Amino acid sequence: YMLCPIHYHGKLVGWSGTFVHVMDIGAMSPGGDSPGASEIFHEGLRIPGLKLVERGKLRQDVFDTLTNMTRQPIMVGLDLKCQLAANNVAKTRMQEMYAEFGPEMLDGVSSDMIRYSESVLRKRIAEIPDGSWSESNMIQGDENWKIVVKLTKKDDRLIFDFTGTDKQAKRGINLPYHATFGACFRVVLHTLAYDIPKNHGVLRPIETIAPEGTIVNVQYPGPVSLNTTSSGSMVRYLANAVLMQALANSEKWSKEVVAISAGHRNFRHAGVNQYGKYAVSALGHGALDGTGARSYADGVNSWGGHLSVANAEWFEMNFPVLYLFRRHARDAAGAGKFRGGIGGETAHIVHD
Repeated sequence: YMLCPIHYHGKLVGWSGTFVHVMDIGAMSPGGDSPGASEIFHEGLRIPGLKLVERGKLRQDVFDTLTNMTRQPIMVGLDLKCQLAANNVAKTRMQEMYAEFGPEMLDGVSSDMIRYSESVLRKRIAEIPDGSWSESNMIQGDENWKIVVKLTKKDDRLIFDFTGTDKQAKRGINLPYHATFGACFRVVLHTLAYDIPKNHGVLRPIETIAPEGTIVNVQYPGPVSLNTTSSGSMVRYLANAVLMQALANSEKWSKEVVAISAGHRNFRHAGVNQYGKYAVSALGHGALDGTGARSYADGVNSWGGHLSVANAEWFEMNFPVLYLFRRHARDAAGAGKFRGGIGGETAHIVHD
């Protein structure tokens, strides 16, 4: 993450922020996912907040420190500069808006947008009958870990309660509390709040209960680097499952019910490439699942969600991997009145 303060006439009026997945963060395993990590110290560079730009100038010593801690200094360096550029564009455009409309107008409009999002979401939640719905599932590995959630809908609020979830693991599948809350926020965003402004107003009707010291609220120094593709996917899956049960009880919102996808596999390439240089790939290329069937139509084929897929030529140029194919998997959709979306499949060989 990179944050940038925005000033207007010498006064701090806002912030811009950028986030990017980088190829490597210097952890014990290339690419950042560390299956062997038993504590957070094994999982790469931890940055509590460093000033990378000071009075408009890049701090080269900080930049070099960050890039030299990774196995892919050139790519990570380019990512950091792209983030700087994006923040600068956002800052410039916001300053232009402040100059045209004034800080009071922008602050007022922002506050109204937050109130609007909250009021619309609360109205939609209120249209669902009150009740509670529960689900649980397991993450399987050298051990099994259980995650439990109960959704309670009361008046205009949604309460996701993960009481009963297993204690935190010695593997990096653990979620910090804010990540568990974020997973619940995401499923509400995709269903009830898909068409309203995305701001703090959407957060307010949602409550997440996650007991400390469990997989869904890890305590220091528990490892966390695998959580996006393990417990993160599972919490999203379970939160979605209970929310779909709630929507199914609403005459108005039952049309938004969709069969849940549990996600996809993630993998890494690392080693010396065809140019004799060390390379790490952390791309989810080709790992695109279809969505489940909807209540009124088939699922969406190869729906990547937030994933983008690099073109094959670029990938082959940068990594020691050649594509054999990337395509829709044949006969992969779940059957039914409306079929599921078709997932993607891909095949590679090592260069030469």
